[in-house]
Amino acid sequence: MEYIIVFSKDNLCLAKEDLFSRLEVQNISYSVKQDLDNAIIIESIAENIDFTDLSHTREVGLCIGGMNGLDVVDFNMYQHLIKSPVNVRVTRINPEQNQDRSVIEKKMGAFLFNLGYKFNLKDPKTSFRVYLFGSEQIFGILIKEFGVSSFSERMPVKRPFFHPVSLKPKVAKAMCNIARVSSGKSVIDPFVGTGGLLIESALIGAKITGIDLDRVMVEGTIANLKHYGILEHNILCADSFIASKSFKDKFDCIVTDLPYGRNTKLDVTPKDFMQQFLLLIPNMLKIGCYAAVSTNVGDIEIPHFLKLVRKCESYIHKNLTKYIYLFKLV
Repeated sequence: MEYIIVFSKDNLCLAKEDLFSRLEVQNISYSVKQDLDNAIIIESIAENIDFTDLSHTREVGLCIGGMNGLDVVDFNMYQHLIKSPVNVRVTRINPEQNQDRSVIEKKMGAFLFNLGYKFNLKDPKTSFRVYLFGSEQIFGILIKEFGVSSFSERMPVKRPFFHPVSLKPKVAKAMCNIARVSSGKSVIDPFVGTGGLLIESALIGAKITGIDLDRVMVEGTIANLKHYGILEHNILCADSFIASKSFKDKFDCIVTDLPYGRNTKLDVTPKDFMQQFLLLIPNMLKIGCYAAVSTNVGDIEIPHFLKLVRKCESYIHKNLTKYIYLFKLV
């Protein structure tokens, strides 16, 4: 089966790593058939792929075939996915494409009507898609469409405890995904701040631990976790550089947004702090596991025990670009 994953385009580097990480967590074997920049087509024999937790994806579709070969497609193969009424919509992979969507939708609507499908344009149970990229037109079935409502409900300003440098939940969710956070895994954020990364980790089903030197942040994190119904956690007021040496068991994942800016209490430069933190990772993380680290430092020296898997830029505003590093402890 071929699936087309259309990204939300606000951070393609994160979007692709987000997808590949979620497939790895599910032990899904796949191959990349086409990389379309704003989208990707994968082939897999798996029929039960769970795309729910993707953070930077607009929609996922099951590819049926090219528009010119639909007359030989056996639609009976897909009846378990198709429920009437249906509709047809065009998705442009590249916004600069200027094909007339209404013409394509009417053409495909007539084709499906002749196959006996009933239509409801506003409230369908199944939505067919025509994916446009370059000169190609791929016909498919919409599997999953992603809205922004869940992320908007978890924006930092809507939490009981707010701090202006908090990560947006969409980025926090991506960091959890690329660190291979999943249900039942143990996760630590050694600089927990307002708890955004732990909120996303807990909603996935992970066991969460957080540390912060600032008691106000610790109490704020606990209040934020409670706001989202997250009551099982281990939030400590401590110095991570000291506390990390006393954990009995190491963690499956590290996710953290390193302190930066004038409101922090760092007595070293952000780069020196980053370098010191990297040396701390083996104290906390199991070998073969991942750490997703956000920082404003774009140039670092990587210790021999860490493999850099991915580095993505995240534009915040004209004076700040964050860098999201994904490391594997080897």
